[in-house]
Amino acid sequence: KLIASLGAAALLSTVAVVTIPAANAAAPTCATVADVETCSGTLANGAAYVFKVPGNFKGTMFFWEHGFRPTYPIPGVASVPTGIEEITPGNSVTLKDVTAEMLRSGHGVAAYDGTVKGLRGWNNTYRVEMLKEVIDIATAYYGSKIKHKVVYGSSQAGSIITPFVEKYPTYADAVGILAGTTPSIADSMQSLCDA
Repeated sequence: KLIASLGAAALLSTVAVVTIPAANAAAPTCATVADVETCSGTLANGAAYVFKVPGNFKGTMFFWEHGFRPTYPIPGVASVPTGIEEITPGNSVTLKDVTAEMLRSGHGVAAYDGTVKGLRGWNNTYRVEMLKEVIDIATAYYGSKIKHKVVYGSSQAGSIITPFVEKYPTYADAVGILAGTTPSIADSMQSLCDA
């Protein structure tokens, strides 16, 4: 019980640290090219975000929550991401066409790099609040133009979106998790080991 109490106290103090208002967040810098407005900025903790909204925007904004990213390079296996490398599922040329199709269909898309204190993965607690901040900034910037908010993602996104929706049930009109992990990575690993 003592360990659980200490863990809960540590978690609460961590959440208290990351719930600082977005007063330090950078206002979006926007440019329009080929009838698509692209806005970028940084969250209060310095993590980058980007919004893309087409000229024929119909009011539905998709907020992408990416999965795990390496924090350190693994020679021949993975390199450390620079900035926001994907805004919709996957980062191959074929799947990047998904973003283009969403924009052609009149949907807006948003993403952020999820970086916290140099860490790009395994930072779920921070990213719940970061996702809220991204939605807050988009809502403040686009106002009533956003009629529906869809939060979706893959892999690690499952362990972020689930607690996000539990904590902020009115923030998203729809949620989608593609091959997501459970809210506790330890639970996912235990399930894998059990299997």
